[in-house]
Amino acid sequence: MKIALAQFDMPLGDFPGICSRLRMFARLAVKQDVDLLCVPAPLFTGVVPGLLVDNENFQHDLLLALEDLSGFLSDGLEMLVPAIVPMGDAHFFEVFHLVHGHVVPLRSVLVKRREGSSLALWNPPVISVNGSRLAITFDAARDMDSIPAGCDLVVSFQVDGFDVTDPETAGISGIADARYRRLAEDHGIWIAHLMPVGGFDEACYPGGSFVLDDSGRVVAAAPLFEDSLLVQEIVRGMSLPSVADHELPVYNREELLWGSLRLHLRDAVAARGVSRVLVRLEDDLPSALLALLAVDALGPRNVLGLLIERDDAVTPQEAARAQARLDAIRTLAARLNIRLIERAVEADRPLQDDAGAAGAPASRFRDLSSSLCVEDTANALSVAVIASLTKTDYAFAIGLDPAHPGLLAPFGDIYLSELEHLAKYRNGLSTVLPEHLLGLSSVERALDVIVERAGYNAYPDAPYAERIVTLIRRLGAPMVDAVLEAVVDRNLPLEDCPLYDREPEAIALIGLLVQKGESRRRRLPAVPVVSARAFVEGAWPEQLAWLDLGRNGADLLSVEALAKQELERLEVEGTDQLDRMRLEVMGLLGSIFGLSPEQLKELSSDGVASQIRLTADDAEAQMRNLMEEASALYIDGSPFFSKN
Repeated sequence: MKIALAQFDMPLGDFPGICSRLRMFARLAVKQDVDLLCVPAPLFTGVVPGLLVDNENFQHDLLLALEDLSGFLSDGLEMLVPAIVPMGDAHFFEVFHLVHGHVVPLRSVLVKRREGSSLALWNPPVISVNGSRLAITFDAARDMDSIPAGCDLVVSFQVDGFDVTDPETAGISGIADARYRRLAEDHGIWIAHLMPVGGFDEACYPGGSFVLDDSGRVVAAAPLFEDSLLVQEIVRGMSLPSVADHELPVYNREELLWGSLRLHLRDAVAARGVSRVLVRLEDDLPSALLALLAVDALGPRNVLGLLIERDDAVTPQEAARAQARLDAIRTLAARLNIRLIERAVEADRPLQDDAGAAGAPASRFRDLSSSLCVEDTANALSVAVIASLTKTDYAFAIGLDPAHPGLLAPFGDIYLSELEHLAKYRNGLSTVLPEHLLGLSSVERALDVIVERAGYNAYPDAPYAERIVTLIRRLGAPMVDAVLEAVVDRNLPLEDCPLYDREPEAIALIGLLVQKGESRRRRLPAVPVVSARAFVEGAWPEQLAWLDLGRNGADLLSVEALAKQELERLEVEGTDQLDRMRLEVMGLLGSIFGLSPEQLKELSSDGVASQIRLTADDAEAQMRNLMEEASALYIDGSPFFSKN
């Protein structure tokens, strides 16, 4: 049997466009004598469809497209198409088998065959293609033990998006650290793993599909970040040419992250029907790196830079710093070869003076005016705004404008300190970013701005806010992000956070600011998810009043321990109650039959009690037999007693 994995990117819901691409791949597959063509999992319905799949018309159009596609397939070519479908009140990934003009929902048919048992949904369906048996799964590690014997191949569809903490989500580049090789070798079965490529919903996919033989060797692999048709013949018991380990792509965190964000930005902009984006440029690392990412994704002609000039300099030193900022931004725009738009915003001196007297920094009001300027420029030019916000910004969202401009924040699931490594990787490909933006000092300057905004917005009282800002700044950017990663990504208690023993007050303040920013965080631009737990996946209730302040050395309480304690208590109380009941019964018998205390004690012994229970059981059995004999005397529902 020969299998083909179609790794390609298309807009979600574009059924005519998707089917057109699949017809092209089908023609190519027929030319190579392919028996089975496989389609990426999120292609038709995405991975987080919401109410989309509940729409009857959407289901209708999906099935209509699949029926039309199945009619196009030539004899000898079959196709597997995954898609999310409703099942009662839930959704699950169905696998449609397109063959000989028919569309067969394999998992639903499996449920019907097993008399409606929903457990059948978790069993991998098995089909035969050109004499070979293959099982279909969305989680090879979970389903491998339940695959019936005699299968030649496992077709595995990747559902989870790219996660920088998990090499298994990186396709062929993470094969060295993945379980697939071990699964193939231990079970003696081929594995064909289809990786999507591009951005779907909030997920990013780097591509890199692969095929492993029954000894765990890589016999075929698709490139990363590219559309591809991977074709491989499946032959059991034969050693085919394989790809040497040194020829396989190496897992590079920054490379995969940059490529995934580039594809997601490209797809997200196209999905919103725009061709150009606007980036507000500051002389800082996040905005400069975002502009470079936009250039890589869309091309320099489709990227506009916005420089906002302010006239709030008072001293010659401030004027010199302002001029240096303008020169640095203009130089960066020239290096990127993008158009730079310059706007001037007049400072509101009386408002700033009043604000400064109240304790809030003037930057708070400059940000508001700058946001209005960004929106005005974007509307005038009919472009989309992308924001340079990082995951650190989202953590301290209390310091941001609730209506922050931007349809997307590509770095919204990446902590600020990670941008340093990402920028050095990208600058290694071509030197674009200036050197003063690549060091840790640039990250620290950006963190100072973030923390200052959050502190003063959360607590307008100047001395208290200044104390908060000082405590958090003292940790440094890498440690602040490490604490955020522990609290947000791993949901650890404060006691388990880094430096809690040395800086408990600062750690508690970080947790407090994260919680207070939840309501604003929900109104910020969307982000691509590239971590184990993004803010959209672990949102706090907006009106939450509870705050994790630690246990102060107290033992950890849990529901599990409480339930165990209650079961032990009930067991003891039940035993005591049974003993009391037995004593009361024995006392009653003694009073009725005139038994002495010595006789009652003998009756209450374990041996006598057991004999009593056996006698009671025998009496019950005899009574049951008598009832059965009596019921046998009934004929046609009427009692009939013999004369004997």
